[in-house]
Amino acid sequence: MANTLYKITNNEVIVPQHKSKSEFFGMFRNYMVAKYNAVNEWFGIDGAASDRVWFYGTISLAIFLLSFTYLLSGLVFGF
Repeated sequence: MANTLYKITNNEVIVPQHKSKSEFFGMFRNYMVAKYNAVNEWFGIDGAASDRVWFYGTISLAIFLLSFTYLLSGLVFGF
């Protein structure tokens, strides 16, 4: 009579295996790409690459100018 407690009847792994870091970063990258494409579609800039460059460039320039002004005034007048 065989011991049925140790008998494996299917191909499932007994000990759970951890996912590697590359799988996590792949899942994270896929998530970010999906959100990036959704934002592009929402703003209507999913067609041409030049539209995306102008849109994200304008936003980046505005954020940079605000940050630079804040830091410069903080250094000159004290935070």
